[in-house]
Amino acid sequence: VDVSALRTGPVVHLVAPSAVEPWGPLQPEQTGIGASEEQVVLLSRWLSELGARVTVFGHPAQPCVDRGVTYRDVKAWSPELSSDLLIAHREPWIAQHETRAKRVYVWLHDQPDTFLRAAFRPTQGARAPRYLWLTEYMRHVFLARFGDSIDGPVVRYFLPPCDLELLDPECMEPSVCYPSAPYRGLAELLELWPRVRAA
Repeated sequence: VDVSALRTGPVVHLVAPSAVEPWGPLQPEQTGIGASEEQVVLLSRWLSELGARVTVFGHPAQPCVDRGVTYRDVKAWSPELSSDLLIAHREPWIAQHETRAKRVYVWLHDQPDTFLRAAFRPTQGARAPRYLWLTEYMRHVFLARFGDSIDGPVVRYFLPPCDLELLDPECMEPSVCYPSAPYRGLAELLELWPRVRAA
């Protein structure tokens, strides 16, 4: 039973087409998952807890419902689907469609390489999407190329408020977590590591 269909809150569609393998809502706790995909799981759970009817269009091994969030294959998403909020995860081209969403956000997680910049065509006017940036650097590069019309807040990795209670500084040993692919700066981090430790 799709319990999200029984709710009366706003309809949220989170479209996440990027993936190198199937992933779903149970992987963060069971096998681990990429940081960007985990953000989709965490944000959708939080929105569901607030009463929203959330559907994630991604790459689940099979359609499922988890904590009130419906997971469907990304091929099931269409610009013709009505929603109160559409979040385009990592893929700005989604927001270039004429959609039936009342509000659209583009949530970018990746560095703006040449292909992404070349394929990016920001729309203008009242129906233009809003943008969420993962880093100040990403925001700066996009604004330098496309102008202030796509400006928006920097929203770093999402952490539900309830999880903050688990972060007890007195119980945590000094540590570093690198949750990204090795080619995204790991070599530079390792080279700088002696200076980091010295500080």
